[in-house]
Amino acid sequence: MKKIVFVIERLSTGGAERVVAALANDICERNGYEVYVYTYLPKEENEYYLKPKINRIEIPKTDFSRFRTIYFKYKFLRKELKKLNPYCVYSLSIPKTNVVLSAALRDRKFPLIISERNDPARFPSGKIMRILRNWTYRSCDGLVFQTPGAMNYFPKGINKKGVVISNPLTTTLPERYTGVRQSRIVNFCRIEPQKNLKLLINAFAKVLSEFPEYTLDIYGEGSEKETLKEYVKKLGIDEKVIFHNFSVNIHQEILKAAVFVSSSDFEGISNSMLEAMAIGIPTICTDCPPGGARATIRNEENGILVPVGSVEELTTAIKKVLSSEELMKKLSINSSKIKEELNVKNIAEKWLVMAEEVRKRGNN
Repeated sequence: MKKIVFVIERLSTGGAERVVAALANDICERNGYEVYVYTYLPKEENEYYLKPKINRIEIPKTDFSRFRTIYFKYKFLRKELKKLNPYCVYSLSIPKTNVVLSAALRDRKFPLIISERNDPARFPSGKIMRILRNWTYRSCDGLVFQTPGAMNYFPKGINKKGVVISNPLTTTLPERYTGVRQSRIVNFCRIEPQKNLKLLINAFAKVLSEFPEYTLDIYGEGSEKETLKEYVKKLGIDEKVIFHNFSVNIHQEILKAAVFVSSSDFEGISNSMLEAMAIGIPTICTDCPPGGARATIRNEENGILVPVGSVEELTTAIKKVLSSEELMKKLSINSSKIKEELNVKNIAEKWLVMAEEVRKRGNN
């Protein structure tokens, strides 16, 4: 039995977490595989679903100081994974987690494959953490990048280990809605600075002058949520901008929306964008680095790209879609075609093939 391990901080709210759940749920159903998911944080409410046959292991919570906690996690991972002796360990964690994991597995006898989940030119921002991130990338056995732009950011010594694999779409996504769409503009994401939701709110405020019947519905949690709630009150549009909690049934809740908008300054690749497109919601996205939106969207064919940070361009794009039922239908039909291309079975197979190739190289 090939034991496959995924390491992630948590299993709620984020894109990397959604990808781990999708990959783990697919691989656990394949003959000859046993799947383990290690999380740094205890189980939370509204987590992404894991099938019962998946082994979910939480690193025990401690009340230690910061450095004692790091050392405890190092010891726990080292002991657990050496005893398990997996076929492959995949980490979709943030850099500081990968540093602890890489150190714990420094003398491993199995491959460690790390996935870059953000724009490496922007995250992490600190010099020391960037140095440590690059150390982990040099010391691991393989790297999964979401876009060519992210892979090409790194020198040859790092990117020669890499492959580009897009994010998977689960088979449970609903079918494209073909009826009359609701007067709603939607977004679902972590409500953090990099998502630049203030840009979306400012554009929506301008859209309201021509389309007063519309609402902006934002789903998710994050550090900027309360600040943005206060901001829409100052703009006097708090009755039109509705903040919802994170929802595990998000796709059903937004299925009939008129438009999905992603306003991020940077993204690894937006899972929200991919999923909105797959279920046929006309999608507008900033052309943010390192190029995930650009690699996915054919402008005005299956979505619309706008420059990062431009209120005027985003406003124009939203008005253009809302003004044309023909364009709305065209974007909906064409975008939904990525559902099969990014089917989780196809994407999971690429991850497994990479593990086999890394092992064949004889690195472990």
